Amino acid sequence: MRMRGLTDFDRPQTTSIVESAAHNFKVPIRDLRPRVLLQLHRPSFLEVASSKEVIRVAENEASLLRSAVDELEQKYEKPRSPVSISELRIRFLSPEDAHLIFGRIHYLRRVPPGARCLAGVHPATGLPVVAIAYEDSRWRSVRRALRGSFGIPQVKVIDVSRVHTLESSPKGAVSWILSRLLGSLRRLKMPEAILSTAVDSTLGFQGISYRAAGWRHAVTVEPRPYTYVDGIYASAGYLKFHYGTADIAQLCKLLGSRFSYSDPSLRGDTLIFARTTEKGNRPPLKVSAITRRWVKPDLVNGGQR
Repeated sequence: MRMRGLTDFDRPQTTSIVESAAHNFKVPIRDLRPRVLLQLHRPSFLEVASSKEVIRVAENEASLLRSAVDELEQKYEKPRSPVSISELRIRFLSPEDAHLIFGRIHYLRRVPPGARCLAGVHPATGLPVVAIAYEDSRWRSVRRALRGSFGIPQVKVIDVSRVHTLESSPKGAVSWILSRLLGSLRRLKMPEAILSTAVDSTLGFQGISYRAAGWRHAVTVEPRPYTYVDGIYASAGYLKFHYGTADIAQLCKLLGSRFSYSDPSLRGDTLIFARTTEKGNRPPLKVSAITRRWVKPDLVNGGQR
């Protein structure tokens, strides 16, 4: 059976394949699902994919994920008993651990250049059971929209660009580490800022942990295609850092067949959740929208029209 129409995770066959691979390799479905979905959106893959090839992709991704998790747990020893929120200790991640967690375990598999990485660690083993990466926002249109949503011109915007929890993390770990980040920023006595994060609804994320931490939906971004270099997913931030631009038309000219992008009609909106650093946590005045035509109709995609 051809898989061209099975790019949504709620389709039974795709769901079954991911669940089976997760079970066989003993990895969480929540971690495997977005890795597989990013591969399914590759245009070159959708042209030829069969159910057997989707199984191959799911098993390959599950194997890579299992290997990275094993390496992290072997380094720190997997905890023998559950840890509670009150027992977690906060620390900055080493570059090596940041690479392991965000470069190999996290579905985006990139450590944001220049990002600072915080972790909540197990008190006995030091295992980072929850981790985040944050940086000054690089997304100009989102910065502008957030300032409009909250009615605060010229305010600094800090982007929480990566979040990851291990299966051994306690319930509420994401809310806990976000509150620790907020506390550390307040202790610096910096001027009021906006914390933001992007939630990709196409990959099944809903922003539940952010809502629980008091963050609000502040901006809706029209779907941007997933972008790939040499068949590997590359975020807009990565593209801008390494190639000087995230513009799809420019990248097609610059990289030729090495660059490709997904069909934007297959994506749902990106939701920007945010909160202010002030203690009152003022709510947004409105939910702003960013609409943009990302792809021109005559553009060559990965060497194919």
